[in-house]
Amino acid sequence: MDTVSQLKADVITVNKVAAQNDETRYDHDDEKYHDEKHVDEEGAAAAPAGPPSEGVNDSASIVRKLTSKQELIVFSACCISLFQAGWNDASSGPLLPSLQARYEIRYLVMSIIFPVQCAGFITGALSNVWLTDRFGLGWVVLIGGGFQTLSFALNCWLPPYPLFVVAMFFNGVGTSLQDAQANSLTNRFRRPDVKMALIHAAYGLGATCSPFVSTLFVEHYPQRFYFYFLVSLALTIVNNVWCVLVYRFRTADQVLGPEPPEQVQNASGEYEEMAEQSSGDKMKRIMKLKPTWAIACHLLAYVGLEVTIASLQVSYLREVRGGGVDSGYVATGFWGGLTVGRVIFVPLNRKIGEGLAGYFYLSCAVGLHFVVWFVPSVVGNAVAVSIIGVLLGPIYPIVMNACAKIFPVGIVTGAIGFVASFGAAGGAIFPFATGALADRFSIKVMQPCILALMLVCVITWFPIDFSMREAARAKLNR
Repeated sequence: MDTVSQLKADVITVNKVAAQNDETRYDHDDEKYHDEKHVDEEGAAAAPAGPPSEGVNDSASIVRKLTSKQELIVFSACCISLFQAGWNDASSGPLLPSLQARYEIRYLVMSIIFPVQCAGFITGALSNVWLTDRFGLGWVVLIGGGFQTLSFALNCWLPPYPLFVVAMFFNGVGTSLQDAQANSLTNRFRRPDVKMALIHAAYGLGATCSPFVSTLFVEHYPQRFYFYFLVSLALTIVNNVWCVLVYRFRTADQVLGPEPPEQVQNASGEYEEMAEQSSGDKMKRIMKLKPTWAIACHLLAYVGLEVTIASLQVSYLREVRGGGVDSGYVATGFWGGLTVGRVIFVPLNRKIGEGLAGYFYLSCAVGLHFVVWFVPSVVGNAVAVSIIGVLLGPIYPIVMNACAKIFPVGIVTGAIGFVASFGAAGGAIFPFATGALADRFSIKVMQPCILALMLVCVITWFPIDFSMREAARAKLNR
């Protein structure tokens, strides 16, 4: 049997299994769900009209190895990993004043943890592709979990400050690897737009719970507030155990089934499968694409905006608005709003289009920021911050969905991991930069810094929206 006949036979088999399981898929272009039982007049499964275009990832053509119920179990592992990432990112705000007082250092020195954590994120981003090619999904997730475990094991007894800083670097590496793997894997699930919104809602849920718990430790156990890291340690151990049980040290292809091979046009105009690329070649290819840097810059500013608001608004309300220790719960309101926004706006994203939705959410968030800046009310500011969280919530999942449409199938997993990890660095570097300015001038400088980050998000949305439209046109013209 020649290669073409064998391929047709394999596709027919896959579609028969899909028909028996009554599985459905979501088409990103016309935004409708279709039954997977497409056959031609001879009874063979219908093949795509043409080869995949460069820069377009057709996630619907992924061969499905798991049933819908089995996929949900794998999806739960992604949710737990993102919950852990959200928990990590949101814990610093309420703890910063207590850490600063205990170590008896200036805010600027305390904020060194942010660029160090940023270095950890970038280290994870640059090593993710090589680690994934070398060890596969299951091992990389566990490596990331191991770094997180080491970080919390060091911090739960409040070590000397230099060792605390080193622990934050380990935390950055571990969170970066887990975040990259979860985002990459979710792109390959059924209905990836919905699943992407849900895993990032899990991130928001973790970020909602974290400041609530850390504020309780600050309020009720002020002398032993750092025992909060014992809770973080327990959570990361649960995350590691569940990932081992679900992934069982397997690669993503072994867990979900292989992705379709990427096809390129040769000198004679015919399409053929691209030869296997080394990890270095994949990284070079990812970094040469213009959308990579547009998305990376957007996520750098966006995640930095998230964490800056959640971390420093607490200090702003306490020092400028006269709020008490309870101001720590404002971070809970922000992250809670973020979680809600990622779930409730999925239908609106489909109805008006993800590109237009991004402009709408970001513009409304900019408007509400002026309320926080110029209305001298603790309650009013707290409500406005929560609504900003609702509006910013859908942005990150939309960007991850855009990656699945924009990047070629051969590098989409590495590209998603790269921009997700690189973007996470913004959550470390911008709170430090804002904190450094606040230490030099006053905490009031935070509001124009937040506005600047919002405007960067708006500006960088233009090339992302353009790339999504170009990818959609390329797919229609296949």
